[in-house]
Amino acid sequence: MSWRWCAMSDTVTKFDLDRALKQRDLVFLSDQISNENLSPEVRSHLAGIIRGLLTGEIKFPKHRPQAKNKNTWKIALRVFELRRSGWNKLSGAVEQASVEFKCSTTKVWGCLRELRKVLREVERRNAFEELRWYDDWLEEEREERRREEECQEEERREEEWREQWNEAEAYLIETEGQRDFTDKEIEDTIALLETQRRAYYK
Repeated sequence: MSWRWCAMSDTVTKFDLDRALKQRDLVFLSDQISNENLSPEVRSHLAGIIRGLLTGEIKFPKHRPQAKNKNTWKIALRVFELRRSGWNKLSGAVEQASVEFKCSTTKVWGCLRELRKVLREVERRNAFEELRWYDDWLEEEREERRREEECQEEERREEEWREQWNEAEAYLIETEGQRDFTDKEIEDTIALLETQRRAYYK
């Protein structure tokens, strides 16, 4: 009997997992999620493989043809994430994922079918929610987006401050003539112009 078919009853090793990865045997890897006989070390190795495949840190061997869609799992996971965050209609979540990944809705539906196929084959429809690494991955994604938003906000504020500075300096030159102005004078003028602007729009 082949190593694949006896793996659930025999002891599965890290070597078995690596061989399944090399042979692109996603069914075997997925089966091991429900294998209660895995040692902690092997289970940790399995989690690392699955996490690596989903995040793209682990690639299939180059001598094998690459999947047509490198983001298959990310796209499917994004749809589930949208549903969990409050999107009631699956079709709406699919549409949003297609916009975010700049692909067709047909591709998104295909990604969902691929993910569901794996989950059905291991008869673990709720395994998706039970994997702790998934929540870790979501948290990392949220943290990355938060950092990006903070950087964008900081750049926007710096640009706004430069515009206010230049405007104040131009105002001082117009009203007092060309000379070197102190930072205090420019900052006071920024405050003055802002007060005038608020009074105008009241």
